[in-house]
Amino acid sequence: MINKIEEWGKWARHTGYERHSTPMYALMRANGCFHTGNNREPNITDEEALAIDKAVLVLKKNWLVLYEVLFLKYVKGASLRDIAKWYLTPLEYPKQVKMKDDDPRKKFVCHKIAGKMLEQAEKIVYKNLDFDPSTR
Repeated sequence: MINKIEEWGKWARHTGYERHSTPMYALMRANGCFHTGNNREPNITDEEALAIDKAVLVLKKNWLVLYEVLFLKYVKGASLRDIAKWYLTPLEYPKQVKMKDDDPRKKFVCHKIAGKMLEQAEKIVYKNLDFDPSTR
């Protein structure tokens, strides 16, 4: 099953479709007749992406940290380890911001926590969708 939120992230950062060999090919691809397997092009319709975008805005309004984790993962392409280290650790341990990374006293947020936060953010987004993503 296609992860619609991951495809939304591609859609959100997408700069336009690559050139196609024929106008018919471009028309078929634009209408979602088939997916070429190109990881840079989103495999999602604009209507689905806009519905997910609306649900993500609800997430941003009510749960800003969960939104940031989702945004960093799917739009910016950050790994869970990077999200935990560079975004969540300063939030959890603000007094350690000026410490060097190799300081033995410095604590870090585990990447598993970032993964759990991402799962929670995805559940909230799917709950707020206007359509059922499993039927498409």
